[in-house]
Amino acid sequence: KADQPFIATLSHDKKWVAATYTSATGNLWTNPERSCQHADPSISLGAHEMKTLRLTTFIYKGTLDELLQHVASEKLRKQD
Repeated sequence: KADQPFIATLSHDKKWVAATYTSATGNLWTNPERSCQHADPSISLGAHEMKTLRLTTFIYKGTLDELLQHVASEKLRKQD
């Protein structure tokens, strides 16, 4: 279960966050043995229908909480 539709990795010094975000996420998972992360977007399509999926990757200098606030403010801004 996830609070937000993104997955994040903190740098060793905790000064940077790398995060992948999508507003239509079917799965979130990570492999701690590897340095990769995945946000698996999910969308349903009808016959002959086209849709666009948007996946955003952040390389953010700051804390995880600051990045969460940034993503939340971006989501609100796009809803206006």
